[in-house]
Amino acid sequence: MNKIPFTIKFPQTKYTKHEVYSFWNVVSESRAEGNFKDENQRLRYIQFLQDFQDKKIKPKSEIDEDIFWIFMDDVENRASIDYLEEHYNIEDEPEIVNGGKYFYKKGQELRQVYNKYSNINWGKFPKAS
Repeated sequence: MNKIPFTIKFPQTKYTKHEVYSFWNVVSESRAEGNFKDENQRLRYIQFLQDFQDKKIKPKSEIDEDIFWIFMDDVENRASIDYLEEHYNIEDEPEIVNGGKYFYKKGQELRQVYNKYSNINWGKFPKAS
């Protein structure tokens, strides 16, 4: 399986810790494969999220290409909900909007890494307005 170097710094802000825990919780609590091709992929993603939370994922870490994609997709999805789609008001919930904006930036960085090291290019994340 192709490995992709994580390459980016992804400091764990309060928002990041909460959202990555939410990713982990949803995946680990569901016993169904859901959006995963099989149970092995689901378990590998759970382990990646745990390693991320334990600060074991560094810029030099090499990540399975499929797991990198799933994480990138989750980050981009969260950015879309909390920032791009304007579900939250910056004045009322600045932590969420700013966290979404942060994830938007990190999603773009992850996308650039993925496009550089993967043989598959699934397209670009939409630009913020």
